[in-house]
Amino acid sequence: MSERVVGRCLLAALVLAAVGCASPEQKAMKRSTDLVESLRQRSFPGLPPTLTPEQAMEIERARAGPGAWFVETGCFACHSVSVHGVKSYSQMGPDLSEAVEDVQKRFGQKIDDFWHEPSGTMTMVRMQLIKLSPDEEALGLQKLKAAFEAHQKAQKHGEHK
Repeated sequence: MSERVVGRCLLAALVLAAVGCASPEQKAMKRSTDLVESLRQRSFPGLPPTLTPEQAMEIERARAGPGAWFVETGCFACHSVSVHGVKSYSQMGPDLSEAVEDVQKRFGQKIDDFWHEPSGTMTMVRMQLIKLSPDEEALGLQKLKAAFEAHQKAQKHGEHK
């Protein structure tokens, strides 16, 4: 093999070793920063300009739990899902743990109807920022209902506001 090929192989091995040696905190910082940056590039509001290590770990924990869908789709830019430990740094929108009840109170609609034909700010959000296929839309509705069920159960046991 030529020296050039050997050099490239050594460089590749060093890069792979460095990536494999990253601490969980470093990996969380990279994954969370990459996610937030991708959402920022799509014009999601309310995201911090840089993440602290604590924020990166919060996002990573939320991505690993039942609130992962809300993080991956970008909902957490504006909404917390407190029952699942998903924290919004902007707090622009209501806690989605209570969306089933909140939509009925604020818009006089069942969550199913509002989800399929949102009004107000959510019209723009769903048309421009969070574009979902029919399957993703169905999954999102399931996730909202599951969060509300978990919220009700936790409330009943005095574990959630």
